[in-house]
Amino acid sequence: MDAFRQQVVQALHAHLDVPVEKIERLLSKPRNPEMGDLALPCHPFGNKKEKEKEKAPAAQLAARLAGEIAPAGLIHAVEAVGPFLNFRINPAGVVALTLEQIHRERERYGTSDVGAGKTVVVDYSSPNIAKPFHVGHLRTTIIGAALARIFEARGYRVVRVNHLGDWGTQFGLTQVAFEESGDEARFEAEGVNYLVELYVAASRRAETDPRFRERARAAFKALEDGDPQARAFWQRSREISLRDFRRVYDLIGVTFDTFDGEAFYNDKIDAAIQQATDAGVTEISEGALVVYVDEAKKAEQPDQQKRQPPVLLRKSDGATTYHARDLAAALYRKKEYEFDLNVYVVGAEQRLHFQQLFKLLERMKLPWAARCVHVPFGRILGMRTREGGAIRLDELFDEAMRRAEPIVRQQNERLAPDDPLRLSDAEILAVAKAVGLGAVFFFDLSRRRVKDIEFNWDRVLQPIGDTGPYVQYAHARMCSILRKRGGTITGAADTSLLSTPHEVDLAKVLADFPSAIAQAKDELEPSVIGLYLLELAEKANIFHKNCHVIRAAPELSAARALLVDCTRVVLRAGLGLLGITAPERM
Repeated sequence: MDAFRQQVVQALHAHLDVPVEKIERLLSKPRNPEMGDLALPCHPFGNKKEKEKEKAPAAQLAARLAGEIAPAGLIHAVEAVGPFLNFRINPAGVVALTLEQIHRERERYGTSDVGAGKTVVVDYSSPNIAKPFHVGHLRTTIIGAALARIFEARGYRVVRVNHLGDWGTQFGLTQVAFEESGDEARFEAEGVNYLVELYVAASRRAETDPRFRERARAAFKALEDGDPQARAFWQRSREISLRDFRRVYDLIGVTFDTFDGEAFYNDKIDAAIQQATDAGVTEISEGALVVYVDEAKKAEQPDQQKRQPPVLLRKSDGATTYHARDLAAALYRKKEYEFDLNVYVVGAEQRLHFQQLFKLLERMKLPWAARCVHVPFGRILGMRTREGGAIRLDELFDEAMRRAEPIVRQQNERLAPDDPLRLSDAEILAVAKAVGLGAVFFFDLSRRRVKDIEFNWDRVLQPIGDTGPYVQYAHARMCSILRKRGGTITGAADTSLLSTPHEVDLAKVLADFPSAIAQAKDELEPSVIGLYLLELAEKANIFHKNCHVIRAAPELSAARALLVDCTRVVLRAGLGLLGITAPERM
């Protein structure tokens, strides 16, 4: 549809004395498909004065343009509907152009080199070591991974950062508890689970035992000072935690370029604070080093007690803060990666933290401050243990696969024992993994990220509706058609034979895939891809019900097989952007 859109833009530009950028911004797809494929609201042009004459009202302008712009190329019809100017695409043109491009480009269809030579840092997942990798990290992990793939599809170099929570007073508590009653065998065998058990018990004890609490504080101070014994325990805890995290990441196909966490920036914080001080933005407040990022507020309210909370870089006792650490991280990433965009995929509850961080960078007059972006997301509800605790991610994914397996087996049992489509036990488990994990991923990634989502297993795994299994099954169905038909797929097929509404509508949605990827990147919104896939799966299923492929006449069969193959390619590519496997049999 990009070629169609450009033709429409150029046609409008030739008849409107306005910049192309304005036309592109206003041109959109009508909500009601019956109104056309693209529409331009004429209100912004209807009541402004030109140099020589006054423009007609919007409805009259739309009527005039409809009479002046002649159908040509991909523009099939131009119609005025009140103040809107609607454009319809040439059905034969969109079918031929789209299928030829997909058949030629295959898995590269929809990708672009628009980001070539540019670097994007994506910071996501970021679990705390020595603590369980739980469902609270689900959304940041899969949203961040999807955004990284989407940026890569647009040609950007992506640096995937896992900013581990690997520093803090909890290590003092855990170390002292381990020194008192630690079990080496359990530490090695149970990893994070055992560390969590130690930490919980130590935290409870510290509430009522001042001596124990002081020993824990001293242990963390020793770690900060570089004590070899404290450092060795911390390093081991980090390595064992990473081992457990990687097992989950490997299961779901999520990767990172660096696991540099909070501790990595310890020796960089003083220089970062000094840079802020040299920029003249810091001041002392009650013994602490702070930055008032809202200068307007400061001028309006000189009384320090009435100012908005400042950014705290160093406490009165000399301890540094999260803001200081994140400042050091931002400075390091700019120097190390020379990023064009620095993206933080972190929950909406941290919105104020990042607003203040970015304002701090602005006050320091760093020219790249505006290229730091917070990508917030809502909470995931309905996923707690019976005791009220957070579900571990490995337990969540195990449960997803366990619930998917009987669904896959039930579908498989409907096939005759000698049916070539029948799955073996090993294949059933592989498909159950793809369906289970895909269902969880798609449930999140087909919804706007800023919204809270209510998790429900029955809804997540439904084979129909707005679910991952529904889209995966559409892909498997396309694969099944091609297997049963046999033969080769030829790009020389006569696509002019594909003229029914079901065929044309499917081709139109296929044509929208590049635009969907571009929109997902621009809005930092993976759900654009999820919603696109639901529409594509729906059109594919309507086509399947109404248009025979195998029983059609040879030339029509070849053309429809090409359409099916192109649909399969795009479904697989779209699911891949979301980190979801597209099974060929289900």
